[in-house]
Amino acid sequence: MTAFQLDATPQEKALSHSPIGYNENSACKEVEVMTRYQLVTLGFAIGVAASLISVGISIGERSVAGIVLSLMAATLLMGAGFRYKRKHQR
Repeated sequence: MTAFQLDATPQEKALSHSPIGYNENSACKEVEVMTRYQLVTLGFAIGVAASLISVGISIGERSVAGIVLSLMAATLLMGAGFRYKRKHQR
């Protein structure tokens, strides 16, 4: 899904990677916009990553409660992400 297109600068036109040289297609940059599905899955991924980072921090702090809570949060977020993916594949 293309939101809008921007013209390339003269420097970008000169540095075009086309083997033939500059062409009109290389002058435009397409900007992709994330869909709602992609944003939600990105949120789940960031949440899981943050939970796993907090496991490491909790290990460093020797906090058993922090380790357990962080692992539970990571597991729940991963499960929610898989359920969301399965629901939207139909």
